[in-house]
Amino acid sequence: MGEKRDPHRRGLQGTGRHYINTIGGPGRYGPAQIYAGGYKEESMQEYQIKRGFKDGLEERMISSLTEFFGVAPEERDGHHVISFGALKRLDVCLGPKGSTVLIDTESDLSADDETILDTNRRFRKYLDAVTGYNSKERAKKMQK
Repeated sequence: MGEKRDPHRRGLQGTGRHYINTIGGPGRYGPAQIYAGGYKEESMQEYQIKRGFKDGLEERMISSLTEFFGVAPEERDGHHVISFGALKRLDVCLGPKGSTVLIDTESDLSADDETILDTNRRFRKYLDAVTGYNSKERAKKMQK
């Protein structure tokens, strides 16, 4: 009989790791965790980089945070962290081999709808610039 899987967890192809994630980026309706301090929504996702976009990936990953969110990232042990709009925390770092980007988000559940829409728009544009794939192409890659 097949192994039962939690519907909120998805294995990442070729990595052997599982992350809690939300499809389409940060938002109100993603998976949530209960922790000692209360209710917290979080998402960790690994994004593939389009061929030809791997050169200068780390610099583009960092400079695009300032370009799209207007906030200079704070560096913590190779991770670049900002807080903006409906995101309490957006944590970006290179993947294990330097050919992917790992993004961890924590959503602000009290944000209003307009702030959520603006933050999601900026987040999608950020991903477009860093990965080289648009939203439709990223969704297709995640299904594989």
